Parts: sequence; C-alpha cells; structure tokens
Amino acid sequence: MSYMSDDPQSQGVLMFPMSRRDFMKAGAAAGLAALGAPAFSAEPSAGAGKPNLLILHCDQLSQWALSIYAPMHKNTPSYGKTLVETPNIARLGKEGAVLTNFFTNSAVCTPSRGCFFTGRYPESHGAYVNNTPLNPDEITFGEQLKRHGYDTGYCGKWHLNGPPKPGFMTPDLSRGFDDCRYMFNRGHWKKIVEEPQPDESDSDEKEAAVKGAASLQKMKAHYCGEVKCIDDNVGRILKALEDKGLLDNTIVVFTTDHGDYMGEHGLMGKNQWYRTAYQIPFLIRYPKKVKAGAVVGHFATNADFMPTVLALMGVPPSGREQGVDASAILTGAKVEWKDEANIHHSSRQGAGVYTPEFDLILRNNGLNMLFDLTNDPEEKNNLAGDAAHKQVFDELARKIITHNKAVNPEAVEWLQAAAARYGAPPAAVKENKGGAKAGAEAGAKDRAKAGGGKKGKRGAAGEE
Repeated sequence: MSYMSDDPQSQGVLMFPMSRRDFMKAGAAAGLAALGAPAFSAEPSAGAGKPNLLILHCDQLSQWALSIYAPMHKNTPSYGKTLVETPNIARLGKEGAVLTNFFTNSAVCTPSRGCFFTGRYPESHGAYVNNTPLNPDEITFGEQLKRHGYDTGYCGKWHLNGPPKPGFMTPDLSRGFDDCRYMFNRGHWKKIVEEPQPDESDSDEKEAAVKGAASLQKMKAHYCGEVKCIDDNVGRILKALEDKGLLDNTIVVFTTDHGDYMGEHGLMGKNQWYRTAYQIPFLIRYPKKVKAGAVVGHFATNADFMPTVLALMGVPPSGREQGVDASAILTGAKVEWKDEANIHHSSRQGAGVYTPEFDLILRNNGLNMLFDLTNDPEEKNNLAGDAAHKQVFDELARKIITHNKAVNPEAVEWLQAAAARYGAPPAAVKENKGGAKAGAEAGAKDRAKAGGGKKGKRGAAGEE
C-alpha cells in the first residue's frame, strides 16, 4: 500500500488519581505508543472521589468509518454501510454516550486542536492555520487540571507549537502537560504496505480530485485498515484499565480533530466547506454521570469540550473559554440548548453555521453556500440565491455575523458584504476543483504571513 500522509492515527489524553508513572505503565501495557496516542495522565493530590480522564484523540477520522456511527447515516445516500467493525470504540458508546452531532470548528489539524484544548475559537487562540503556535497566554485544560492538583502527561502528536517537525516537546513548551517524553509537535509516519508502490501524495492537484473508482477504493481500504488498527489498540487500553480496576472511575473520551473527504463532491482530504469533514465522532464513557447507551443528538463542538470536561470532573473553568459547558446534555439533565455549530475556515475567507435543518457558509469571494439538510443530506444543491430561501439565508447570516462580532471582529466587514450578495448562483457549488485549489492558495498565503513555513502535502491551508 502507498503511504497515506494523513492517516487516522490515534491520540489520547488522560487524567488519573494515580501517579504518572503507574499510568504510563498501564498505557505501555495497553499499547498507547502503538496508537500514536497522546496519553494525558493526571493525579490529583487528594485522589479520593476525583475521576481520571483518558482522551483518545485521532487524526482525520470520519464518522462513517466507525461501525457504531455507520447505521446513523442510513438515510443519507452513499452512507450507512459498515465498512469495518470497530467493536472496542463502539463499547465506549454502548457503555456511555455517542454524540451524533459533534463538530470541529475548523476542519484542519492545528486550529481544531487549538479549540479542543483551550475552549476558544481559532482567531482567539491564535493557531487559526496549520503550523502556527497557540498564543503565549492561552490556558489549556491540561494547565487548568494541573492547577487543581492533577499530574499531567501527553503522548503523541500535538501540532500547536508552530513549524517544528517532529519537534519533541519539553515541559517549558508543553502547555501544562508535564510528562511530555513522548509528545511531539507534528508529523505522520505510519505506513501500511502490501506491495511496493511509489509515493504519489505530493501533488496538490491529486489532493483535490479523485483519480478513479479503483484508486478511491484502494485508498478507502487503506483507511479502514488503519481504523481497525486503532480499534484493536483501544481494546487493549480499555482492558489494561479494567484489569487495574481503574476503568469505572475514568472518563474515557474518543474523538478526532476533523474528518476526511474521500470522494464526496470530488474531493479528498479536508478543509473545504461541506459538513462531512466537520461532523466528527465523539464518544464518552463515565458510568458515574453518563448513562449507558445514550445517543445525544444535540449539537456541540470542539470549543465546548474544555468547559464540558472540567464540569464533569468538578474543576472550575479558566474563565477564558468561549465554548459552553455541554455536560448537561451528556448527563441527561433538562436544559435549554442551542443546536448550532460555528465554522471558521483556516483561510479566513469563509465562515459558517450548521443547524439541524440548514448549513450556511459565507465566503469572501461571493460564492456563498446554503444547503437544506432535510431534503438534500449530501449537500448537492446550493440554495444560495434561491428566492424561496432568502429568509433562511438572512437569519443564518445574522447568526454568523453575531458570532464573529464576539470572537473574530476583523471578519465582520467582509461577512456583512458576503451576506448582502444573496444573488450568488446556485451553480457556484460546482466549482469544487477550483474551490479546493483556491482554498489551498489562500490558506498557504495566510500561513506564510503567520510564519508557518512551506505548504505541506495535503494542499488546502498547508495540511500535512
């Protein structure tokens, strides 16, 4: 098999009322290193009653690739079929909760991870494009837990310390993750080999277009093989925790930074505007507070994670979070909830909002995108400019502008101009190839201004 430059390798975060050394022993026994998993461990100084936290955080993993999610997409054409069984990941959902509408705020590694670890949106935490570091004053949930008595550690890819590659981390750079012996900044080195083949992953054009059904089928097989490898190792980790009597007092989270286009709209990779790369897996097991078998349909995003997990652990927020505490929708408490996900493209040339019924993306080039998810779940028919949907467009555009006034005021002027251009032709959605190329160029220019280095293999916004 050929090399996949953005394989769905797994990563994780863990807090424990046990010592880092004991946890890392457990993690080693369970194969954390084989996962490429950031393992975050933490030991509260007063351990009684304090939960542990393990986060297994994958790179570029789509919902459709997990067997527990596949049937949930059965009403969407071309989806709903289980391609690979992932029973160990499914166990987390069966013994905990599955979030069906969990979204990344930006479908590229660095900004997504920044939202996840700080609870803030890309322009606020500063790492809005790949290979750009977090602002120096950002507070991660690792730092916040450390302040409240937890020992912390991290193993695997970080991608929030700028250009260094691999960039093995030291405690002065690791943002609250004290045990950072196996923490590196960025890079992908996993390979699956069936027979020698040339590496053809360097071309941006190949990133933006599918080269035929046979090629796509092979790539999907590679992808599913790596997903199966992740699932096997999740099983080893859960068994290790279970054998040590730690599982039920451990919050176990499985999620990713973004999904993967694999042929949808003629695209490969990520960082476009369609929902597939933004709607990602999120499963959580914590029997003390999360009811087994819960399927949560409410919307939540990466920016909501930090305030949510701190609330579940009984730790106060840092006070800087922009996301909201979603613990109530996990525990089954009755609460008024806004089902919206705010989207920030790393080119800073597009912003959007996803709702249960509609997705709207405002774009600085005038090619706005509006989709009716009820009647068009595959987002094939762009309704931007359709007279019958102007009221919906205007309402969602106001939501986008209001959100950005609070977290990204520099974008408000062009967003208002984009919202005024309602007449964007519906056919604009068909500019997929050009849109992918334009997104890559805009992202590369933006990252160059930020000192992010060369454009990577993955095209749009310089992804690896």
